Amino acid sequence: ERCRDHYFCERCPERCQLLISVFFVSLGILLIGIAMSQCGRQLPSFFLVLPVGVYALLLLPFWVYSVDIRGFANRCGGPLPLFGTMWSFMNGMESGLALFVFGILALVFVLRKRIPMFSPPIMGFLASMLALSRLDHIFISGSFFLFYLLAVVFHRTRKSLNEFLLFTTCLAIPLLIYMIINYAYAGTILPVSGSLKSTFPRPTWDNFHNMFTGLTQIPSGDMGIDKFYRMTQILIPCVAVVMFFWTTRYRNLMIRTLILRVQKFDQFDVFLLVTGIGVFLLEGYNFLFVPMWEMGQWYFPVPILFVSLMLLNSINRNRVKEDAKSLKFIIYGVMCVLVFVFLHRRPEYHRQFTNFYFVEAKAVQEYYGKNRPKLIEYDDGIVAFSTRYPTMSGFGYTLDKEAYQAKKEGRFLELALKRGFDRMTTLAYINLKSVQKPQEIGTDISRVQKSVTRFMEDSQRYDIFLDYVSPADTFWIFRFQPKVSNGKLHK
Repeated sequence: ERCRDHYFCERCPERCQLLISVFFVSLGILLIGIAMSQCGRQLPSFFLVLPVGVYALLLLPFWVYSVDIRGFANRCGGPLPLFGTMWSFMNGMESGLALFVFGILALVFVLRKRIPMFSPPIMGFLASMLALSRLDHIFISGSFFLFYLLAVVFHRTRKSLNEFLLFTTCLAIPLLIYMIINYAYAGTILPVSGSLKSTFPRPTWDNFHNMFTGLTQIPSGDMGIDKFYRMTQILIPCVAVVMFFWTTRYRNLMIRTLILRVQKFDQFDVFLLVTGIGVFLLEGYNFLFVPMWEMGQWYFPVPILFVSLMLLNSINRNRVKEDAKSLKFIIYGVMCVLVFVFLHRRPEYHRQFTNFYFVEAKAVQEYYGKNRPKLIEYDDGIVAFSTRYPTMSGFGYTLDKEAYQAKKEGRFLELALKRGFDRMTTLAYINLKSVQKPQEIGTDISRVQKSVTRFMEDSQRYDIFLDYVSPADTFWIFRFQPKVSNGKLHK
């Protein structure tokens, strides 16, 4: 009640953002169902399973064992909800928008024959929106570019060339506008976060080891489940793509034949074929060039949905006869509710963030009053989001060009101090409970420095001062200044 009274009015935009995400995901799934029905199919009752999804059902036994039986939990977030359900993407982030655009893309693709003049530019625009919703989904957009390109190569007609040019123009223009705005505002054409999280063009061979250990070893601690889901979101969609290509009735056709006779085939099948190529490329890129711990569970909305669509399409295409359909509707509906209530809904998940957002942020604001501190935050934005204080990203994901260059050169703190950012904090990624109580601070500086500065490449040149500790001793803010003594921690 206290949280609601204090924050209801000023936090309405965040609540609206979450509701919009729910709307996007729900409408995206609905549009995919409409796209399938436009191909002359009757949706099977299995369509009701889509909110849970085949991917999540495959993970379910491991999740029950790890979270519910063994009691493993994420160190920062607590007991994890069942990832891979469509509810996982109703998170207020970009995942819901990506699924919504993907649903529109599916519908327009299967209706291409009915709107031949307008489908290429609409497809191009939607492909660009899919890429802009999550930039790494450019691989999926690129697979549709490849589809139109191959049509030009094999058809060699003016019509196919015009369609390719229209598609490409409408794909490229929004992306170019985005890059121009980025360059004008931040001095880079692509986000800094993409550069920091990617090792391209050098593969990160650690993921081969992570894949093996994450999927073959019984988890022995809280980190096991984090490694497991990060690897399965790479492996399972790739296996689904291979299975789809292997089981589809078009597997023996040459690409040339498929393109030349594309209008004679089931258009939803073709849509999944094109999407599957993009999914495989996207997952391959992340496996080779993105370190495991940089992959969030919300990164792969379309690949994870593809796993369900592959099986759903197989059931629908083969026209499996359904008896007692009404009973199946009830069973599937009840199953979805049970999975949501007992496996997905984890009230303790992100309790730490919730408490900070509604309670501790207000205490911080009261402590500093009008003297708003400038913070270096080693989180994903929760402190800046909750306190509204000026903040630089300690991880570097939202830095400007100058700060990004300084971070690469090991002089990040030096630049931050010049800009007035003389305090550092983190809520989730440093275990501050291992640090001594405030009255004991200074008795073991090495433990404090290790906890506070392990992310900071140039921290040894600076003294650390404790600036703020929350009443519950769960959140600390430290102040930095150029070193004037031999590593003494000041209170």
